[in-house]
Amino acid sequence: LKERKREVNRAHGAQVHAAISVAGVAAAIAAITAATATSTADEGIQSKTSMAVASAAALVAAQCVEVAESIGADRDHLSSIITSAVNVKHPGDVMTLTAAAATGIY
Repeated sequence: LKERKREVNRAHGAQVHAAISVAGVAAAIAAITAATATSTADEGIQSKTSMAVASAAALVAAQCVEVAESIGADRDHLSSIITSAVNVKHPGDVMTLTAAAATGIY
């Protein structure tokens, strides 16, 4: 019984970490694509596509945040992860976030 409870707690923790990590990746993608779209001078299809992708990624991030909160994620921790993700500057930062989300480690 004790081992079963421990396993349930581990699984729940993994779900929370996954929701937080994917929210971070989506927030980073949203921020990067929005910045790319606003930095292009022309109003061409590339800029519009970037804004559409940014909007979609922001929606995914918001849904992941909502799920994470509903299953017990610490709000301060979640806020910290999202803030860090929005402030990524280098491709390596996005790769790190993605790897963390893929492996369940953040």
